[in-house]
Amino acid sequence: MTMTGIRRWGLASVVVLSGWLAGCASITHGTEQTVKLETRTEAGEVVTQADCQMSNDKGTASAPSGVETKVRRSGGNLMVRCTHPNHPAAVGQAISRANVGMVGNIMIGGLIGVAVDAGTGGGFSYPSWMQLVFGQERLFDRIENRGDGPTPGTFVRAAQDPPTGQPVAAAPPLQAAPLAAAAPATSPPRVAAAPVRTAPIQSAPPPAVMEPASPLNIARAEDFARQRSCHAAPQASFVGRGTNDETFTVACDNGYALLVRCVAGGCQEIR
Repeated sequence: MTMTGIRRWGLASVVVLSGWLAGCASITHGTEQTVKLETRTEAGEVVTQADCQMSNDKGTASAPSGVETKVRRSGGNLMVRCTHPNHPAAVGQAISRANVGMVGNIMIGGLIGVAVDAGTGGGFSYPSWMQLVFGQERLFDRIENRGDGPTPGTFVRAAQDPPTGQPVAAAPPLQAAPLAAAAPATSPPRVAAAPVRTAPIQSAPPPAVMEPASPLNIARAEDFARQRSCHAAPQASFVGRGTNDETFTVACDNGYALLVRCVAGGCQEIR
């Protein structure tokens, strides 16, 4: 072999070794992510030190609101719930999205790297800063993050409180006080008091119920997911309604969740 051939062989070896090391670096993507939950009232007032729980199929973590903590990465969504003695519960769900590590594995590590990152959850990420609202349930997606501020999420519904969803037991009815004993016959006659009429108790109006989504938009969202090979038989879940649009989530076979907005002209994925 000539000196030129040896040099070319050595250069090729360095390139292959560098690519293999880069693939390993991507395969060993960290399995934990730092997450911060912020809690606010419906009026926008920040409330700190609420007790927050975060859980997915990889485990559970807890931390006070306003404090960063680590959670396990996963292809499944992250369920979050914050409680405070002075406020109703604030709950939500964070959508899991493939991160740059997963993309790097597809380009460098190949199928082995993708399988490793999918199994450990290292190829997925959640929104790093979420803003929960007491008394509400919200859906969070990191593709909605703008700048360095918190992700406010999409309003889903009013959160049930107490957590079991059971109505608060009504207070027992008041008992009428016993009548005073009749005065002796020798006492002067008393003028009878006019009867007191109490106003009927008005029951509280039932909570507002969000109207169901348009069947046409549900079909459009499911057809949108089917065209993208999301699921063989996708089922769209109604999230909320705007002025001229309706938003849905569709769970895919691979654990990915599409967030789809549908209008009269069709549907598109929210990024």
